[in-house]
Amino acid sequence: MDEDFSTDAVFIRRLTGFYAPFLSLIAVNGDELWLTTWTDVTYPPAEDDPPNIIERWDAAVEFIGGTGRFEDASGEARYIGYNYLEGDMIYCHAVFRGVLSISNGSARQ
Repeated sequence: MDEDFSTDAVFIRRLTGFYAPFLSLIAVNGDELWLTTWTDVTYPPAEDDPPNIIERWDAAVEFIGGTGRFEDASGEARYIGYNYLEGDMIYCHAVFRGVLSISNGSARQ
């Protein structure tokens, strides 16, 4: 089953000083959707951004499977957003737009 989708997501990560091109999105029931970033373009904050925004980015991602209902997931999406700092935490606000294919037919919108 192929589904076009668009979603907003907010991630939290500790300051680590390195970039990890692998992400795991976890559903409420614990199923994981795995994706990898294969292009990444970063931009400095815009002049009118709040002072805690540290960078903006635009990336392409590929869905590479997962667990549970996402076991056979595949597809691609654009991953657009920004990182902002609060204390010692970096929050990543992202918008995903793309196509997610799930062969087991258990996908829900």
